[in-house]
Amino acid sequence: RVAARQAVELAEATSGKDHIRAARARVPLAVVLRRAGRHAEAEAAYRESLPVFEKALGPSSAPTLVVVLGLAQVLLAAGKCGDAEPLLRRAVAGLEGDLGGSHAKVLAALGLLGQAVRRQGRADEAAQIAADIDARNGAAAQADAPPAGPPATAAPSS
Repeated sequence: RVAARQAVELAEATSGKDHIRAARARVPLAVVLRRAGRHAEAEAAYRESLPVFEKALGPSSAPTLVVVLGLAQVLLAAGKCGDAEPLLRRAVAGLEGDLGGSHAKVLAALGLLGQAVRRQGRADEAAQIAADIDARNGAAAQADAPPAGPPATAAPSS
């Protein structure tokens, strides 16, 4: 945690608080804080970084969407499911466009979205999301399977 804070301080001192370098340095700090259960601090770090990522890299860039997803995870962990849901929907839509619907990162974001809607009392919608994840996992497994060859034939007997 100390090293992550020092990296942020250095980046802010050399590049400025609103520079992408400083925003990139804040993300690992936010992850460390989230894992330590320090949700308010992690949320602040993500929220401070997000507009910088959006401005520098665009609102739909993969790095920006990873920050969106990280912020949503913090909000979900803090019990702020209503705040996490739109961010999760944004992350799913954007990552799906970049990576495809059956990519692990997309499926993980969908799983978090399912948690968010379930915790808000929308069990039917959560079940639909879970079924969608299962269908995407099945499609991905089929796509990864080796192609079926011709049926095996019995060797001629002598």
